[in-house]
Amino acid sequence: MHKWRILLLIISYSLISLMGIGNLAAQSLYPDRVIRLIVPFPTGGVSDSLARVIANKVSKELGQQIFVDNRAGAGG
Repeated sequence: MHKWRILLLIISYSLISLMGIGNLAAQSLYPDRVIRLIVPFPTGGVSDSLARVIANKVSKELGQQIFVDNRAGAGG
Protein backbone atom coordinates (compact mmCIF):
# COMPACT_ATOMS: atom_id res chain seq x y z
CA MET A 1 0.00 0.00 0.00
CA HIS A 2 2.86 2.34 0.77
CA LYS A 3 4.32 1.87 -2.73
CA TRP A 4 1.00 2.87 -4.31
CA ARG A 5 0.96 6.13 -2.38
CA ILE A 6 4.47 6.98 -3.52
CA LEU A 7 3.61 6.07 -7.12
CA LEU A 8 0.44 8.17 -6.99
CA LEU A 9 2.40 11.10 -5.55
CA ILE A 10 5.01 10.88 -8.33
CA ILE A 11 2.38 10.68 -11.07
CA SER A 12 0.37 13.62 -9.67
CA TYR A 13 3.53 15.74 -9.29
CA SER A 14 4.51 14.95 -12.88
CA LEU A 15 1.09 15.93 -14.21
CA ILE A 16 1.06 19.17 -12.26
CA SER A 17 4.50 20.12 -13.54
CA LEU A 18 3.48 19.34 -17.14
CA MET A 19 0.47 21.65 -16.81
CA GLY A 20 2.82 24.51 -15.95
CA ILE A 21 4.84 23.96 -19.14
CA GLY A 22 1.79 24.84 -21.27
CA ASN A 23 1.55 28.22 -19.59
CA LEU A 24 5.20 28.94 -20.28
CA ALA A 25 4.83 28.08 -23.95
CA ALA A 26 1.89 30.47 -24.29
CA GLN A 27 3.92 33.47 -23.13
CA SER A 28 5.60 35.64 -25.71
CA LEU A 29 9.33 36.10 -25.61
CA TYR A 30 10.75 39.26 -24.09
CA PRO A 31 10.80 41.88 -25.53
CA ASP A 32 7.41 41.77 -27.19
CA ARG A 33 7.47 45.40 -28.39
CA VAL A 34 9.83 47.54 -30.45
CA ILE A 35 13.10 48.27 -28.63
CA ARG A 36 13.97 51.97 -28.41
CA LEU A 37 17.67 52.81 -28.48
CA ILE A 38 18.09 56.38 -27.24
CA VAL A 39 21.10 58.29 -28.60
CA PRO A 40 21.74 61.56 -26.70
CA PHE A 41 23.21 63.35 -29.73
CA PRO A 42 21.71 64.89 -32.89
CA THR A 43 21.01 62.93 -36.05
CA GLY A 44 23.81 62.54 -38.59
CA GLY A 45 26.76 62.40 -36.24
CA VAL A 46 29.20 59.61 -35.54
CA SER A 47 27.17 58.45 -32.53
CA ASP A 48 24.03 58.21 -34.64
CA SER A 49 25.78 56.23 -37.38
CA LEU A 50 27.33 53.83 -34.88
CA ALA A 51 24.01 53.36 -33.08
CA ARG A 52 22.26 52.51 -36.36
CA VAL A 53 24.91 49.93 -37.30
CA ILE A 54 24.69 48.32 -33.86
CA ALA A 55 20.88 48.41 -33.92
CA ASN A 56 20.81 46.71 -37.32
CA LYS A 57 23.07 43.84 -36.20
CA VAL A 58 21.35 43.34 -32.85
CA SER A 59 17.94 43.48 -34.54
CA LYS A 60 18.91 40.61 -36.84
CA GLU A 61 20.27 38.62 -33.91
CA LEU A 62 17.21 39.11 -31.69
CA GLY A 63 14.63 38.99 -34.45
CA GLN A 64 13.12 42.14 -32.97
CA GLN A 65 12.82 45.62 -34.43
CA ILE A 66 15.03 48.31 -32.86
CA PHE A 67 14.16 52.01 -33.21
CA VAL A 68 17.02 54.52 -32.92
CA ASP A 69 15.70 57.61 -31.12
CA ASN A 70 17.96 60.69 -31.24
CA ARG A 71 17.36 62.99 -28.26
CA ALA A 72 19.66 65.96 -28.63
CA GLY A 73 19.62 68.84 -26.22
CA ALA A 74 20.43 69.89 -22.65
CA GLY A 75 24.14 69.85 -23.38
CA GLY A 76 24.23 66.27 -24.71
